[in-house]
Amino acid sequence: MLDEPSAGLNDQETHALLVLLRSVAADGVALLVIDHKIDFIDALCDRITVLETGRVVAEGTPAQVWKDRRVMDAYLGTAQDA
Repeated sequence: MLDEPSAGLNDQETHALLVLLRSVAADGVALLVIDHKIDFIDALCDRITVLETGRVVAEGTPAQVWKDRRVMDAYLGTAQDA
């Protein structure tokens, strides 16, 4: 279980962490990762659960989750928020 493992890392360090965690997962270790770096999560995870204020907004593969309007609204806000 990792909470924000990429926080404070630059792009090169984040990539090195990604490679390391992929290696760990390839050895059969399940990982639970909480992070806000979407590119990092997208590249690492087979399944994603998105929370907003502690409630599940979407679950599924990265492709499914990033297409979900609720996820876009949670991360980018809605037109009414502007």
